[in-house]
Amino acid sequence: IYGDKISGTEEPLIEENVNHFILSGKLTYSRSCWSGLSLGKSIVKDGGCFIGYNLPFSFWVDNRWSASPMHDETAKLFLSPSNELAKELIRGKSGYEAAKKFEDLSKKTILKLLNEESSEPGTIQKIKILWNNIVGQEVLGDGDMKYKD
Repeated sequence: IYGDKISGTEEPLIEENVNHFILSGKLTYSRSCWSGLSLGKSIVKDGGCFIGYNLPFSFWVDNRWSASPMHDETAKLFLSPSNELAKELIRGKSGYEAAKKFEDLSKKTILKLLNEESSEPGTIQKIKILWNNIVGQEVLGDGDMKYKD
């Protein structure tokens, strides 16, 4: 799991076999490509819940909004469901419940795109990306785990 770029190099925050153990026993959501393949499995080996992706988490942006990403309607299509997943965890929902909310919102967006924008250029590609994010997400470990403050 990486943070910001420092001097052009991505900063690793959590690395398997280095410091992944700090998330053991915790409820973790990682919007990081491939994080569920191995890292997530290592994290939940001794307990906890890890929600991550076994494929790249993908999204599009509208470059016209790069200075104001909160107004980027294209990015919202992809980021809103994953942001809602995190909010659901904070609200006390289980890993499974939060992941289900992500899936439901992503499918709702797919249906909206099919109904409202089916003739717009890029619609099918957006739907493919949303679907890829759905099938790439997995809940590892104790999916019934809930956040405790």
